[in-house]
Amino acid sequence: MSEVPIGLLDYCRFKPGYDFSADWYLDEGITINIHADVEDSRNPGQRIVVTTPTLVPEDMDLADETLFLSFLRQALIKFAIHEVDEWFRYRGKLVNDPHSAEYYYSEFGGGV
Repeated sequence: MSEVPIGLLDYCRFKPGYDFSADWYLDEGITINIHADVEDSRNPGQRIVVTTPTLVPEDMDLADETLFLSFLRQALIKFAIHEVDEWFRYRGKLVNDPHSAEYYYSEFGGGV
């Protein structure tokens, strides 16, 4: 994948340890990627860098600042929900395992 020049990303910042990039994804189009240095929920005390790609709708105008920022904000919210589900436990067990097949096809996952 080669980097996609989306100038608006150059001006976007989030929490420390987070970064953004854009790439071509096969023949599907452009993805906006969130890279985050986070604590590993399966190995507490260890850090990992996770990358979460979000496919940009084909008809989205990437030069439209308001639309782009709204899109990126929604991608961050989806990522935050995933992180909540990585850590939220009841009696030691995950309440909503974000790596299960059921999660992937739920309203929170990335499936359907």
